[in-house]
Amino acid sequence: FPFIEDNIPQAYIARRLLHSELPYVGTWDQNYPGILVVHLLALFIGPSAVAFHAVDVALQLFMVWILYSIGNRLGGKLAGLLAALLYTMYYVLNGADDLVGQKDVFAAIALAGAVMVLIRSDYRALAGSGILAGIAVLIRPTCGLHVIVLALAVGFASRVNVIKGVASFLVFSAAPLCAFCVAYAVAGHLSDFWD
Repeated sequence: FPFIEDNIPQAYIARRLLHSELPYVGTWDQNYPGILVVHLLALFIGPSAVAFHAVDVALQLFMVWILYSIGNRLGGKLAGLLAALLYTMYYVLNGADDLVGQKDVFAAIALAGAVMVLIRSDYRALAGSGILAGIAVLIRPTCGLHVIVLALAVGFASRVNVIKGVASFLVFSAAPLCAFCVAYAVAGHLSDFWD
């Protein structure tokens, strides 16, 4: 599968980042910066669509493992296998060319990772889960709605202090975007990103 129209400017901006140029300064792109991490990983393999797709395949395999892990934890090995199999079938049979390299899919991987960390830690690993949820928001801002749902899950699962647990999760969820904004403010280019 070749690059799709969204991937071309993101790959270009990632290349500029490798040359110490900040994204969103002198260029305009409607995509949030989290997706650039995927393009940077691909550039370390090589500047080609093949390298990008190799990273995509690796991340999809990681998603399959995450879904197996969640299903296994909640319903046993068969549930884990079915979750992984259904995702794989959807990805491959539902027109992978529409899903390959899409920021929504990468954001979903981060969100599924956040859920896995929460479930495997019995809702105690709020930092790791929150940061993964925040990365999803940095890829796709509408994932902020999922952050709210996960925060509610943390609240319902809290056995001690509900407010402290939810607040901690939300603070860690905000950390990736806040760190990005602080870095841009220090560089004097926050308005280039934010406006």
